[in-house]
Amino acid sequence: MVTEEGRLRIAAAGAETVGDYQVIASNAWGTLTSRPARLRMDGSGAPEIVVAPRPIAVRYLNPLVLTVVAVGEPPLSFTWFQDGRLVTSDSPDATVFLRSNALPETRGWYHVAVSNRWGVATSAPVYVAVHWDTIMETVLPHNAEWLYQTRDLLQDAGWQTNGVDDASWRRGVAPFGGGFPDVTTPLADPSGALPAQVCFLRPLVLEDLRERLQARIRYDDGVVLSLNGIEVARLNVGQDGRLQSQVIQPVVGMPNQSTVTLPSEWLHPGTNWLAVQLFQYQQPLAPLGLWSFDTDHPQWSSYDGTLTWSVVGTGIVTAAGRWLGCVSNIGSATSWLELPDRPELRGNRPFTIGGWFAWHYGVSGTVPAVAVEKAGEYRLYYSGPQVNRYRFRLGSVEVQEQTPGTRAGQWRLVIAWFDGTHACIQMDNGPIYKVPASVPDGTTNPLVALRLSPGAASLAMDELFFFPRVLSNEERSSLYLSGIQTFITNLTQTGAEDLWFDLQVERLRSCPPQFLDPPKTLVGMAGETATLELTLLGSVPITYQWFLEGRPLPDATNHYLRLAALTDAQSGRYTLVASNAAGVATSPPIRLTVVSKPRLLVHRLSEASGWSLLWPPLPIASTLEASTNLVHWFPLWSQPPNSAATNWPIFPNLRQPTMFYRLQLRP
Repeated sequence: MVTEEGRLRIAAAGAETVGDYQVIASNAWGTLTSRPARLRMDGSGAPEIVVAPRPIAVRYLNPLVLTVVAVGEPPLSFTWFQDGRLVTSDSPDATVFLRSNALPETRGWYHVAVSNRWGVATSAPVYVAVHWDTIMETVLPHNAEWLYQTRDLLQDAGWQTNGVDDASWRRGVAPFGGGFPDVTTPLADPSGALPAQVCFLRPLVLEDLRERLQARIRYDDGVVLSLNGIEVARLNVGQDGRLQSQVIQPVVGMPNQSTVTLPSEWLHPGTNWLAVQLFQYQQPLAPLGLWSFDTDHPQWSSYDGTLTWSVVGTGIVTAAGRWLGCVSNIGSATSWLELPDRPELRGNRPFTIGGWFAWHYGVSGTVPAVAVEKAGEYRLYYSGPQVNRYRFRLGSVEVQEQTPGTRAGQWRLVIAWFDGTHACIQMDNGPIYKVPASVPDGTTNPLVALRLSPGAASLAMDELFFFPRVLSNEERSSLYLSGIQTFITNLTQTGAEDLWFDLQVERLRSCPPQFLDPPKTLVGMAGETATLELTLLGSVPITYQWFLEGRPLPDATNHYLRLAALTDAQSGRYTLVASNAAGVATSPPIRLTVVSKPRLLVHRLSEASGWSLLWPPLPIASTLEASTNLVHWFPLWSQPPNSAATNWPIFPNLRQPTMFYRLQLRP
């Protein structure tokens, strides 16, 4: 139908007007053809899908929406399928498939069937990808039931792999403990006392071992976690055999929380066994010794009066200190303070020692001045103004603080400690320096302080303390900021006996590889370069391998494939296999056809009235197109694959503009 305007009016639409419409606009300078427009009518018989669902990628927990538009005699019924199985939508509108919160199991191939009394129309399957970074899925909840036993089982072989008599064990639900609110299973005896150790055991049943598992543990004061009889983590518990059941430091305040990875090589399908040993800190929270040195004369006793220093020589004097008074060695190599040996003061277990110290210039700049020492076990000392460092020796190893700028007469808080595996030192709440160390042998040597080597400067000491445990970062900071006396007062008010344990196991679920692309067919010109690339979602790291007709291509391990200088041998079906911790996916195929670049040859017709375009034979479909402006092209004729050579006649018209021709190849 020819019209004078760019629209078509159908006065009485009916069954005979249903179909595809195109408009051809032309003038003296050329012709332009539109894309097809499809006219369908409700009530025109069997259903027909006008707008089909499209592939989509949805973020985890975001809504998924698929829509379809169909026509046909009403009523129309819409049935949605996922991977061939009937699924129900969250939407009341049957033309919309809705998942309010997309989950991993939402991903897959979807199609819709539209039906009425005349028949069924089915859409092509489209892929829905649900992607995420990492999802933590609970495998064992924190309030799970455990077997538990309060007697010492350290020497009982096999209990960590269900080598127990269930009848002799109690059962309880986490969290376990005492001294805190919200304890589900109390561990205190009728008198209110908490056990020094509790053992817990429970099975962990697993079917899928591909994903990484982690345990989140809350504990007070220390735990040892084992998996199938193999120790996985030791938290706040010494590692040396002599420290096996020694908690390194008490947990003050709320329980600690740690995350531990369960090694996949120690897991197996079926029943695995988790075993936990919970320990309570047994040493006093308060210091074993605290000496203020505020009095202007000996004897200097600890705050509880049990540990008293004796003075050796005549070079020990008192003076104004960092806090009120202090004690000092004025430079005598034959004078010091001495405290008799006590097992609690030995260095063969975790401990902390420290105080405020100040040095002065002496004859030599390199000789040491001992702040406090138990010969053969540990020594905290100043190494001299030329080196300008405080050092801590434990057994045969030594660590030094590296904070510059200490001046003569400047008071510095120096704290040293042994945590069971490292010798550590810190000055004025600054950086912590540490070196690996082992437990030194205990001696009966006395504890001495302010002992100077000949030529050393005078050394002053204030508020010396000794804890038979390791102070926490928060405790050391509080001690520096508020002073030892305030710190001790706060400690005795908050240091209540308590115990806590719960554990949750989570699976860190990665997003498996997912391809969104449908199968593709491409054409490449011989001698040119082609790049194959697909849309892929999934958690990294991802490994890639390209295949041609099922054969792996060497060095083709990127998410794209670059093919240079194409030859006919590179024609075929290409697939990409992608894999990560969550699974393996194979892409839809990409069919590549390599052809020699065709040429349109021009020949004058024998009658000299026109020209002919020689259309070469091609293994793929092709279309001859024409244009007057090299922008808008319209088709003239199409050929199926493997057609014979064809001539297309051209008869020039001087009243028309120049025409351009091209051959469009269609995969």
